[in-house]
Amino acid sequence: METKLVNKVTTIRTVCVFLAVAANVVITNTIAAFAAVLLTVKNKLILIDAYDQIVLNGTSGVTLDTKVLRKTMSNLAFKCAQATLAYANSVNNNTLANLVKFKPYMLNRLTKEEIAVICQQIRNAANANAGALNFGIAASDITDLQSAIDLYLLSSSNPRQARITKKTAGGQIKKLIKEIYNDQFKGQMDIMINTLFISNPEFVKNYFFAREIIDLGSTKTKLRGSITDSNRVPLVNVSVIMRLAGQSAIAYQTLTLIDGTFEIVPVIPGNYDITYELRGFAIQTELNYHFKPGSEKKHKIILLLP
Repeated sequence: METKLVNKVTTIRTVCVFLAVAANVVITNTIAAFAAVLLTVKNKLILIDAYDQIVLNGTSGVTLDTKVLRKTMSNLAFKCAQATLAYANSVNNNTLANLVKFKPYMLNRLTKEEIAVICQQIRNAANANAGALNFGIAASDITDLQSAIDLYLLSSSNPRQARITKKTAGGQIKKLIKEIYNDQFKGQMDIMINTLFISNPEFVKNYFFAREIIDLGSTKTKLRGSITDSNRVPLVNVSVIMRLAGQSAIAYQTLTLIDGTFEIVPVIPGNYDITYELRGFAIQTELNYHFKPGSEKKHKIILLLP
């Protein structure tokens, strides 16, 4: 991928990692629709990774993860099926309803040959009935499902994969990234996160730090430094622990080397409490330390006797 696209994908991954922290999951769970939008982002990332392998290796030399692609395809198919089923029920179209009346366990039981056929059936039904777009899916969900089907067939060495080329794969990457930024981030997630500004301003701030595009041509966000005693003697095996500000769960942890130095990289941008611990010395803590995207923090720490 081009550098600017790599930067955007890295930022998308950073957001997903930030939102996967247990404490942050608890916060976003207060918004009913949030998990579904985040799942859409994750599904698109899987498609981006698969297309990127094709761009790098072509269709003849690429090895795609069939299991991951099947799960992604099934997730998208179930979403499209449910929306189309709701539409079919609203207009009393039993024929259409029977075409898409599938539950996850039913899709999971299908053979690798059957699953692609059924998912294509669901995609075609959703695509042919515009009314389904009023029942919980977007047009991009239908095109993403077709992408997942094509990639799954490619991973299964099906001859139909021939229509995927490096050029089309590159175009799909750009399209998917644009959709994530415009539809999922700006159109939905950013707005939902902003509803938490009064109740949890620190979380909102850290989310938008993660949303900033990182320039991979510059220094990655990192914490580095050295730790000595009061006589400037380097201290080895000091625990350096980073926690999101005000939280108890450990986000990052490392030990100092024999020369007293340490490094943690990459660090998701945000605010952290940093603790330095070594038996026989007083624990030292820095509270609410801010890391900007691409910033490099150099610390010289002196541990004192208790």
